[in-house]
Amino acid sequence: MAFAADKTLYVTAGERHQGAPAQDITGTLGKIIRINRDGSIPADNPFVGTSGAKPEIWTLGHRNPYGLVFATDGRLFESEMGPEGGDEFNLIVRGANYGWRVVSEGNDGAILPRHSTRPDFNAPLVSWTPVIAPGGMIQYTGQRFAGWNGDFVLAGLVGQGLVRVRVTGSTASEVARLALGARIREVEQGPDGAIWLLEDGSTGRLIRLDPA
Repeated sequence: MAFAADKTLYVTAGERHQGAPAQDITGTLGKIIRINRDGSIPADNPFVGTSGAKPEIWTLGHRNPYGLVFATDGRLFESEMGPEGGDEFNLIVRGANYGWRVVSEGNDGAILPRHSTRPDFNAPLVSWTPVIAPGGMIQYTGQRFAGWNGDFVLAGLVGQGLVRVRVTGSTASEVARLALGARIREVEQGPDGAIWLLEDGSTGRLIRLDPA
């Protein structure tokens, strides 16, 4: 979940490994939705007035979205797990379709077409194969970790550490990884610029991370 500057609430919803619901605008599986704080629907949502569509839908065509962050420049970024490959880091654009399960940068028991074959779908800014299995995500805004300010930091489950992504204008790229030897579920920034992590699993720990 993420609150915008106008206090509307954005919420991600996975498609529960069903595929087709991500393209079905009569439901909210595989979508990012946008609502007001009282649960009402903002009048400027893209599918308001579309026959049969859920008016809370903001974007569609998502598989398993976890990270959702408003950047300091006001733009909304999202990370999601792909199938067999094809984890994604996306710029979220009002009313856009991100293609699942019509296209993907990974496969799902069968080879799927890539985003490049369907320019009508929004392609990820970054994709990962092999997967990192992204969990939570932040944009780092502190000074404690030199050179990290403004970078997005993704928790890696399969990646077993942190992955840093740097956005430059309309492009993005992975710039570094920090191996931690454990499945990382969540990442948060403390008020002093330290980073807090949650490990995944029955023996998972809460860890404070400081520069070496």
